[in-house]
Amino acid sequence: MSTNIEIENTTSPKDYSKSIVQIVLAESSLSEIDLIKMSVVDISQVKITTASTYSQLIANIIKEQPQLVLLGDIDVVNYFEICRECHKISSEIPIVLLSKQEIVNDSFQQALQSYGLTDIICSSDSKKLIQFFIKLKTKHLSINEAQTELTATGRVMLVVLEEIVAVSNNYFGPLAQGNYWRKAHIQLVDQFPFLQNWSSDHFSKITCDQKILDLELTATDIQSIQQWIHFFIKECERIIVDFKEILENSNFSPTTRIILTNSP
Repeated sequence: MSTNIEIENTTSPKDYSKSIVQIVLAESSLSEIDLIKMSVVDISQVKITTASTYSQLIANIIKEQPQLVLLGDIDVVNYFEICRECHKISSEIPIVLLSKQEIVNDSFQQALQSYGLTDIICSSDSKKLIQFFIKLKTKHLSINEAQTELTATGRVMLVVLEEIVAVSNNYFGPLAQGNYWRKAHIQLVDQFPFLQNWSSDHFSKITCDQKILDLELTATDIQSIQQWIHFFIKECERIIVDFKEILENSNFSPTTRIILTNSP
């Protein structure tokens, strides 16, 4: 059997393609690590870095910038603290708890999700782990491909945002929607300086600086807009929990659909 997955310690150098899915596995048990390794041994373009302690976990998230954290048994068992510190580094990183129990009751799962955990998977359920990894890989590769191939000017991105505003107006009043756009903008503008060129007024009218209207945007610029859209949707989901699904099923132009589908 050929092995396509690498298990690294924290001292290994980081040198790989963006197409590879980065996973940090926080686990102190070698037998549990072997279980995870066997689950994904035949899935290409997946790289797992292990961390046996809480400090190693935080260091690896900073170093590797992973697409997923698998949380097993380490020296810190306060899930809220772990999630809070992980999300300080990467606010949207999924954190999946590895459970030794095959069945987890709904109340416990809801409580853990309130801490910031994305899901709970039994570490011995290789079928579910494989499905989860393949889904993660497919999403990651599609995002990279879209961001590599997509080119857009500021004017095109303005149209994209206006299309999302127009559909969102069917569900939220202009004042509420404008508040969501502005709140998302405030949360992100320090981290994504390109968003300084964009704004939303109190009635959800989005504008951008005239100087970028006809400029071709970089991949980083486009990612900034995608983050803004993502955080806007998160605000909307406080009221309508399936709002992203509603948008994804709406009649958008191809460019808007790509931007929306491949947002974080």
